[in-house]
Amino acid sequence: MDSEDRREDVRDAVRYWAEDCDTLGGFRVLCDDSSGFGGVCARALEDIRDDYDNRAVCFFSVRPPANKERKRVDMLNAAFASTRIADMCDLYCPLAACDDYPTMPGLRRNEWFHASAVVALAVDGITTPWRLSQNANGAVSMDEMVRFMTNRAPGSHASARASVPAPNVRGAADAAALVASERSMTPSVRPSDAEDETDDEPFAEYFISRGLARGDAAIANVVLDAASSLALYRCPRRRCVVDAHIPIPLPFPKLFRPPAPISLDATFRLTTSAATARVLDATARDYLRASASAAGKAILRAWSLDDACESAELLESLRSKARAYAGDDGDFA
Repeated sequence: MDSEDRREDVRDAVRYWAEDCDTLGGFRVLCDDSSGFGGVCARALEDIRDDYDNRAVCFFSVRPPANKERKRVDMLNAAFASTRIADMCDLYCPLAACDDYPTMPGLRRNEWFHASAVVALAVDGITTPWRLSQNANGAVSMDEMVRFMTNRAPGSHASARASVPAPNVRGAADAAALVASERSMTPSVRPSDAEDETDDEPFAEYFISRGLARGDAAIANVVLDAASSLALYRCPRRRCVVDAHIPIPLPFPKLFRPPAPISLDATFRLTTSAATARVLDATARDYLRASASAAGKAILRAWSLDDACESAELLESLRSKARAYAGDDGDFA
C-alpha cells in the first residue's frame, strides 16, 4: 500500500460496493491485523474515515490459532493494532480459538482451518442483529449497536464469549448451565476456568441468541433474564433473540460430536469491560520487551518506525488506554 496507485485501487473497490448499497449502514472489517495485513488495513481505514466519516466501522481482528508461538513481530503488530487501528474503529473486537471448548471435541486449535471456523461462528452470531430485516424483532443498525456498546466505555475495544452449541434449556433453572457453557472467543481475556472475575466489570453487554430453547423465543427470553440476574455487576444489557439456528455448511470442519449437525443453537455475548485494561497492559509489556531487543529494533527500522519519540508515544497510548479502562483501580506503570 506504499504505492499511491495501489491505494487508489483499494479506494475504488470500496467506492464500488458503497455506491451499490441502497443504504450504507457501516463497514464490517475482518483482518488479521497481527500480521503484515495490519499495515494495509490501517491505510484502508484511513481512507474510509476520510470518505465515510459518519459511518460506523466494526472491526473484527481475526487472530492466528491460539497455540501458535508468538514472535517479536507479533508483539509489535499487536501494539500497533491496539492503538492505531483500534482508534480508527467504532468497535474493535479481537477473535480467536483461544479457550477450552468441551462442545467441540474435534477442534484442533493449532490448525488454521479449525481456528478460522470457530471465528466464523463468532462473527456470524455477533453480527446477527444488524443483518436482520428492518422490521424483525431484535433488529438494530450497526451504528446503534456500536453506540450502545461503547457509550459508557472509554474506547472501542470489546470481547466476545459464545456457547456453541448451547445446552438444551427449558427454563430459568437452566440459566446457570448456559452461563457455565460460555467460552471466550477473544485472546488474552480471562479464560472460562478463571476463579476471580471481580476486576472485569462490564460497561455494556449484548446477548445474541440463535435457536436457543429449540427456537422457542419465549423460553429463550426467560433463560436470558435469569442469566443476567446471575451477573456480578449491573450494566446496560440488550439482547437479540432469533428463532433460526446457525446453519453449518458442508465444508465446515468436523468439530462437533457425530452425527455432524446441519445447524446449531448458540448464544453469543459481546462485552465492553474493564478486562481490556489487563489486555492492553500485557500488550504494552510485550511491546516494550520486543522493541528493546536487537531483532525488534531491526523490525521497527524496516517499518521506518524506529524513532524513539514515536515508540514512546505508542507505549504511552497503550498505558493510558489501560488506565482508562481500569478506572480508579488501575495501577499501570
